[in-house]
Amino acid sequence: MICKPAFSNDSWKWLSLQKVSNVFFCIHRGLRFLALGILVLGTMGAMPGLGGVMGQGQHERAAALRTELLWLTWLASTVLGVAMLVWNKSFVGLWVGSEQYAGLLPNVLLVVATVQTAFIRCDSYILDAALRPRLRVTVGAVTAVVTIAVCVMLTRAMGLLGLCIGVVAGRLLQTVAYPAIVRQMLAAGGGAALTPLPGLVRPILVMAGLFAAAAYLGERNTTAAWILWVPGVALTTVIAAALAFVLGLPAAARQATAGRIRSAVGRSVSRA
Repeated sequence: MICKPAFSNDSWKWLSLQKVSNVFFCIHRGLRFLALGILVLGTMGAMPGLGGVMGQGQHERAAALRTELLWLTWLASTVLGVAMLVWNKSFVGLWVGSEQYAGLLPNVLLVVATVQTAFIRCDSYILDAALRPRLRVTVGAVTAVVTIAVCVMLTRAMGLLGLCIGVVAGRLLQTVAYPAIVRQMLAAGGGAALTPLPGLVRPILVMAGLFAAAAYLGERNTTAAWILWVPGVALTTVIAAALAFVLGLPAAARQATAGRIRSAVGRSVSRA
């Protein structure tokens, strides 16, 4: 796909010519697998029926499915971000040595970029399901060029921090354009309006608060053994999921999200 260069490993490897630490790329590669897992978790519940719903012109139902998909993505991204912030530093220390840790700000920006990617992919999947890839591909191509150009310039000036800023800034076009395209597409078909801005304040504040607490704990995390690191990540994931679910999701969203998760688990069990 044309939009892939903004995210592909090849782009990251090309940018490594700017003499950025290899540790960043190692971490990014691992987090990329985790991010894709998040996207699978978020889309498995909604996407199988979304294409058919869009094809039948049921735009109001499609808007409702999109809302569920975004809540699932928010929940999964929040949990992933918390785990990354709490355990990245100790992970790098266990893997290649604590002296290779990039620092708090690059770590936070890496989490922001991962969350950003998750939400970009949500609307990207919806545009694909609606068989309207032209605008997505166009926006993705422009984003790829802008992201690479900004990353090169900022990396030369600021090093690793500049690269992290460039990734987030370069993809702002997709972050803004994809939801706008989907909003226009669903509205034209009579779909329900998207979540109003006041309704977004709560999940944004909860995500920011959890990330801040996780970053604080992560900078003080001195775990020195894998046998402690692995269960620590698992425990953090469970706690973060519970807090995000209770504090960040409105009642209706909690009910819908729980239903989707139960449905996905039920299908997995039946297939097994």
